[in-house]
Amino acid sequence: MDLSFPSWAPPPAAAPVPAAPAAGLSGQDREAAARKAATGFAGFFYGHLLKTLRGAVPEGTLGRGGKGERWFQELLDGTMGDRFAESDRTGLVETLYRSMAGPAPRPDPSGAAEAARLSAVSPLENR
Repeated sequence: MDLSFPSWAPPPAAAPVPAAPAAGLSGQDREAAARKAATGFAGFFYGHLLKTLRGAVPEGTLGRGGKGERWFQELLDGTMGDRFAESDRTGLVETLYRSMAGPAPRPDPSGAAEAARLSAVSPLENR
């Protein structure tokens, strides 16, 4: 009986990760894609939440429609989840969007950019 351990070999090199679909988009298109993705994820989350909450309630003897009712209820939960995400009353979509968009640009600590912008529009500088 052979009790020796097999020799360890590193795993094969992973394939390169393809670029994100929004990688080649302009600024406004990228923002729209990020907002759409955030809304879609929030809709899925809310739909799953509704389905889970509905499963926590015991079923009564009245109104049991079998598989057709369960299928319709899942569609309804998904649609309601999408509507909740579109209204974004909880702020989840905005939070997800901000996390996808990345950090906001920081202001220039030296103030040079702000001074250049103000001098370009100031009528007092042109006198």
